Order: sequence, then C-alpha cells, then structure tokens
Amino acid sequence: MHMLVRMTVTDWLGIDKIQKLVKIVKEIGGIKATLKKRYLFVFRIIFVLPVIYQKHVFTAWMHRWLHHIGDDTPTENPLEKEKWVLEHRENTSIFADQKYIPYSTTRTKVEGWQPRQKSEQ
Repeated sequence: MHMLVRMTVTDWLGIDKIQKLVKIVKEIGGIKATLKKRYLFVFRIIFVLPVIYQKHVFTAWMHRWLHHIGDDTPTENPLEKEKWVLEHRENTSIFADQKYIPYSTTRTKVEGWQPRQKSEQ
C-alpha cells in the first residue's frame, strides 16, 4: 500500500531547499565566508592536488590538510614526528617481485585432476 504524503506549498515550490541553503550559509559565517571556503576548496582541487597528490605518494602527514582539518600545508606547518611512526615507503604492491603474497597453510578445496599415465606393455 502506498501512503499519501501531503506536500505543503513550500515543499512543492522548493522553498524548503532555499531555507536549508540560508541556514547553511548562516552556520558557515555569512556569504563572504561561504564564498571564501568554496574558493579555497576549488583552488586545492584544481591547482594544488594534481601537483602533490598521487595515491602511492600520499602520506599520513597530508591528511590534516587534505581533509580541511588545518589551513597550513604540510610543508608550512609540519606535524611533530612521533617516535613510534614508521618511515613512509612508496606503495610497491604494483610490482610483481615486491608484492606481498601470504603463505597459505590450508589445503585447497578443489584439487586439479591429474590423468593417469598409460603404461606401455
């Protein structure tokens, strides 16, 4: 059974979406702050990320800047390195000779068929 949903005039005209936009702009800090935030986001995506962002080079110290947790780039304000943090290595799983392949200790569920050799008489 389908339930009838009553739509108000504001829902029908889409005014509720505009009200939500106004609320978001107020939470960010006004039109000027919203435009600045959007500009900085687009600037990072278009100009900065293609230069430094590659999946195999992405390091943990870039996380804060890429996800807008901090405003300074990792080169301007680097994090203090903890003594327990390992040194970053490039992702080598794309190379067959350096790929990690775990050793399996379980029997295979399906074994290949080995035909018997004909004995010559």
